[in-house]
Parts: sequence; structure tokens; C-alpha cells
Amino acid sequence: MKECIFVIDEIDRKQVLAALGYSASNLPSEQLLSRFDELLDTVAREVKGLYVRKNIIGRDNDLVLTDAGVIDSQSFGELAASADSVAFALVTAGHEMDELLHGCNDMVDAMLLDALGSVIVEQGVELLRNELSHVLGKYVSLPFSPGYCDYPLAEQECIFTQLGDSPLGVNYHPVSFMMSPVKTISCILAVGDLPLETNPCSLCRLEMCQMRRMTGKNIAEVVA
Repeated sequence: MKECIFVIDEIDRKQVLAALGYSASNLPSEQLLSRFDELLDTVAREVKGLYVRKNIIGRDNDLVLTDAGVIDSQSFGELAASADSVAFALVTAGHEMDELLHGCNDMVDAMLLDALGSVIVEQGVELLRNELSHVLGKYVSLPFSPGYCDYPLAEQECIFTQLGDSPLGVNYHPVSFMMSPVKTISCILAVGDLPLETNPCSLCRLEMCQMRRMTGKNIAEVVA
């Protein structure tokens, strides 16, 4: 098991605006952009990550069998077709981001901060993925979280079981499976010596999902 600390040097402005629903045909106002830039200086750039790697010991009807048990998702089984192991991971922006959100009394600021927090932790996951690939010298898929495609939310419990009690100070509700701090991502990643299908959305049949990772042009590229 390895714990990491990452500093987000440059927050992906385009991704934040895309998360808020802006696009080339729906540009934000100059006033909102100005306020957005002001809020950038108030948010913490440090995120924490934790991961543990488990070997794949077999496959059964497109389900991956690991040292930690069965990964209950055929979509992930396809994603991990050439993988030799699975990383169980957690990345969080911490309680400081929660406190910033809870203390915000302005609706527009709250909306901007919420999107900022989401993108910061997503960038943290990408940094953890790069770290994992560098340390292991292997290919690593994009993250696959409980609730994606056919991967049940209840599998949150399996991820936390691998990472220990309150990993990185994060807890989850055993009924809703929501996490605290809220700006936290739990996920699994396929790891292998051969190139992997990095985008799990390419295997998902939910074509109209608003969170679908686009093939070709990324949604953030349409926001100037």
C-alpha cells in the first residue's frame, strides 16, 4: 500500500467550465469568469492519494477474480482483458475543501467552488494514475468507480476494505455509500504489461450519459 501527496500546479480551467455546462455555444459571462479567477486563489491545491495493488488470479464469465475477491463488473472485465492486476485507490481533496463549501453563503460562489473541487480531485486521480504507471513500469487504465456502468455502488465497501479503516481520513456511509470528505474519488484501475483500453466509457452501453468520456475531441476542448 502506498500513500501519495500531490500538488495541483495548474487547475484545468476548461474542465471546470465544462463541468458547469459551458461550451462554445454557451459561453460564461465575463463577470463569472472574473469571479472564478478570484476563487482560484482561495482553494487548496494539495490532494492525497492511496492505493494498493492486488493480483488477478483468474476470470469467470468476464468477471475479474483478484486476491481481494471478484470485481462485480463485466465492463471492467473487458477493460482489464490484458491486465495482470488491479489497483484499489482513493484520492481526496480533504476536509478543507468541505469546510470551504459549507462556509460559502453565495450561490454562484458555491457552484464554482463545487466544480473546482470536483476537477481538483479528478486531476489528483490522474496524477495517481501516472504515479502508478511510473512506479510499476506498466500500463494503467483510466479509473473505474462504483456507480460506473454495471459496477454497483455497493462495491464501495470492497475498495475501503482493501485500504483500511478511514483511509486518508475518508469515511463512507454504509447505506448511501456517499463519502466524507465529499470531494473524494474511490476507484479501481486495471494494470498490465500490455496496452489497455484506457477509456471505460468506450465499453459502456449508456450512450446518453452526460458524464461520458468522449472519444475524439474532449468535451473541455469546446470551451475557450
